[in-house]
Amino acid sequence: LDMEGHADHVRCMASNPASADVLATGSYDHTVKLWDTRLGQTVLSVTHGDPVQAVLMLPGGGVMITAGGTSMKIWDVLSGGRLLQNTCNHSKPITCLALDIEGGRVLSGSLDHQLKVYDMEEYKVHYTVDYTQPILSAAIAPDGMTVAV
Repeated sequence: LDMEGHADHVRCMASNPASADVLATGSYDHTVKLWDTRLGQTVLSVTHGDPVQAVLMLPGGGVMITAGGTSMKIWDVLSGGRLLQNTCNHSKPITCLALDIEGGRVLSGSLDHQLKVYDMEEYKVHYTVDYTQPILSAAIAPDGMTVAV
């Protein structure tokens, strides 16, 4: 399958938990595209506003989270890409996102040496953990109790 459409390098990709035929790609061209692999084409495109470093699809597949620059944005995919929330809680670019298995918490890691834990019901930071080095990747274990940075 050949999917062309971004004007710059693709940095990240996420599958849609509700449909194996839908993928989201984030690019240095500042856009995130939702692809239907059955059609081999873009079905939605949103502009993040900065080079996109990470993208997540929440369980259910109707909400997408993008990260680039110092902002994390939450999008309603089912309404055509309506922006639900724009959060700017890091002082340097966000490099990674991670989602717990239930979809209630999201982590953002950044070059500012911070890992932030967001509650997705309120879209607010509940915890911040400071590290001695920039954070390039993060993950949450399936039990939700362990974080790898």
